[in-house]
Amino acid sequence: IDSSWYGANNSTPHPDGDALYGSFREYYLQQSMGEHDIVGVGQDSLLVLNPDSAGTGYPLWVVLDSSKNYYLDISVSEPDATINFHRDVINAFAAMMNDEPSIDTTGITKWVIIYTGNVDYSSSLRPGAYPASTIYPDPPDTNYPNFKDYYVQSEVWSNSGSYSNPSGFTHIGQQVHEFGHLLGAVDEYFEIGTNTFDPFKWALMSFGIYNGPTIGTSGNSVVGSCPAGFSPPYRVFSFDWIPVIDIENDTALTIHYDYSNPKYYNIDIPGSHEYFILENRLREGFDEFTAIPDTGGYSPSGDPNGAIGGLLIWHADSLETSSTMSDFIEIEFANNDPYHNNVPPDDWFNYYGHPFPYGSNDQDFNDNTAPSSNKRDGSNSNVSFQGIKWNSSDSSTFVYIIIGQDSISPATPQNLTLTNEGGNPRLRWAGNNTEPDLKGYNLYKELSKFPPGALDTLVYFTTDTTYLDQSFKIGGSFPWVFAEYWVQARDFAGNESGPSNSRSTKGKSVLPAKLLTQSDIPEEYRLAQNYPNPFNPVTTIKYDLPEDSFVHLDIYDLLGREVKTLLNEVVKAGYKVVSWEGKDNNGNPVSTGMYIYRLTVNSAESNEGILVVRKMVLLR
Repeated sequence: IDSSWYGANNSTPHPDGDALYGSFREYYLQQSMGEHDIVGVGQDSLLVLNPDSAGTGYPLWVVLDSSKNYYLDISVSEPDATINFHRDVINAFAAMMNDEPSIDTTGITKWVIIYTGNVDYSSSLRPGAYPASTIYPDPPDTNYPNFKDYYVQSEVWSNSGSYSNPSGFTHIGQQVHEFGHLLGAVDEYFEIGTNTFDPFKWALMSFGIYNGPTIGTSGNSVVGSCPAGFSPPYRVFSFDWIPVIDIENDTALTIHYDYSNPKYYNIDIPGSHEYFILENRLREGFDEFTAIPDTGGYSPSGDPNGAIGGLLIWHADSLETSSTMSDFIEIEFANNDPYHNNVPPDDWFNYYGHPFPYGSNDQDFNDNTAPSSNKRDGSNSNVSFQGIKWNSSDSSTFVYIIIGQDSISPATPQNLTLTNEGGNPRLRWAGNNTEPDLKGYNLYKELSKFPPGALDTLVYFTTDTTYLDQSFKIGGSFPWVFAEYWVQARDFAGNESGPSNSRSTKGKSVLPAKLLTQSDIPEEYRLAQNYPNPFNPVTTIKYDLPEDSFVHLDIYDLLGREVKTLLNEVVKAGYKVVSWEGKDNNGNPVSTGMYIYRLTVNSAESNEGILVVRKMVLLR
């Protein structure tokens, strides 16, 4: 390892003084965990096939008969434009071999053609990777039997791809990317109508080729001095560089980041040729310039892991054909990026898909969430990643993986008690649940008034076996509000136990003391009754958020089937209103009847949550 390949601007051997993060050789040594070494110029000049006569160990340039302008004037769209240029290079090298009998190409498996000066994408000098048969069909030309697969790259790079706009000497990103093609990796760029999946800056074979610090005034980090790694399916399956850990049963995982010894977890989708691979990606070495920017004050609302990194869930299809190999791999981005809808971003180089978790530090990813773990054809994968949490103390990620359908409910909590603690109800119950997939408890509170009349039914989620309800004050004068409490255990699959015994008290609904001074935002979570009710054709729903929260607002029919998702996003604190026009998720009007609307909120600032359910009537 050559330490001179590291350093800030003007302290490295780069011709333009750019910061460096490692060499071509070091990149492949790290990506392959030492399995793939590439040797170039070294102490022994014999490492170079065609060393110069000065004995420096550097190669002789191959000089062509035609000028560079000759090749620049040949449009890349002309038949065999690039092939003729490549063939001229190989023929010139073959002539050099005749003049230099010491050159021996026996055993060579890959070739690289690097031409001097700036890149040009519009001419026959266009960079790319090619099979040897492009120049010499099988069997190879008898005058040059050892020519193998190769790639072409320029000495100088350009942000615009234009010969007239040089940007500096080419960094290793473009080189390791093109060499990746020679190993069998394909481009993973998004193309409308063809490639609908793109891992963007998280992968070398996509825009991760350009990772590195911004140079110049364009604002695009397209230099490529610190390229992203290969997508995990290549590292663990295609190239067999790194062992994979297979997950075959329901499992609770805490995934740590280890740059020197990466951990990849494989989950096969039952009855399918598709699979998921999980990794925790942070910042170190060639991972330093991950897809989330760490400058400019970037801090997405409710994103618990921010610019540090997080859990990447890769989704691959092992049966993609050669014509669709660019769709072989995708990342399931936690913020449900629009490229899933075949719509590319406006700015490729400044587009960032988020790792998990996003919005709430308790995110689920399954067949019914957005994004979903559905198979490529839209059918259920029956693989769920539940309760994804970011641990800021050690930058690890927790996830509970469920493979197949889980319909087994947790045991019913026992011995619920209610005591008066400072005038508030203190609820306690026995911690008798020993299920490994237990997520926590839903504490239900049903409020009613005197004279009789239903008010709200609220649900508080907690991982503890006790809860102090600061929103209710026991006692006081008539008229009272009655509060009845019960507890149900909940697992990661969403199954609930039966209700525990109930406990009741009477008093007044009050505001938590910590919220009384915040006059500019609501004091508590609240879901109001829709208005008008009954309605036709539009109704409005008001809800209050005292904190920035990840909000789900869904409408169901009386059979429990989802009709419409109104909200599934991070929402700022405040008094909120949303409308429903009586249509389902497909835009079709729904029929007359009673519907349920359910608000589920996960605070972006704590691990607590709340769920409220109400009924509405639509009359056509």
